[in-house]
Amino acid sequence: MIFKAEVPMTPQALRPNVKVHWAKKSKIVKQMRTISEVTFRKMIRRYEIQPVIPLRQIEIKRLFIFKTKRRRDKDNLNASTKSINDGLVDSGLIVDDCGNNIIWVDSEIKVDKSIEHEFIIYEIQPN
Repeated sequence: MIFKAEVPMTPQALRPNVKVHWAKKSKIVKQMRTISEVTFRKMIRRYEIQPVIPLRQIEIKRLFIFKTKRRRDKDNLNASTKSINDGLVDSGLIVDDCGNNIIWVDSEIKVDKSIEHEFIIYEIQPN
């Protein structure tokens, strides 16, 4: 079974090539980590996977959904999700995000002109 969770798009300040004062970035990281923890806790309740967590290994695919079509760097987008991944661990879904606990499937970038806010869909499959 594949579990899905929708998290807000990461702010520009979390992108690798953006220069931001460490204190401002720290605040944004904390906010994104908290938002993702809450989102993944809701996902755990929605899919009723509480009895089997923490999972030892999962496979994750990220779908980046944007309102406009323009060139985007997948590597930078993936790197900007570190705080979301930490929130995933904070939620209790997995033991840790190091080593072989997460198998990353290549992410995708999609355009949907009808959306109001850009977001990321995490598709999570236990192994």
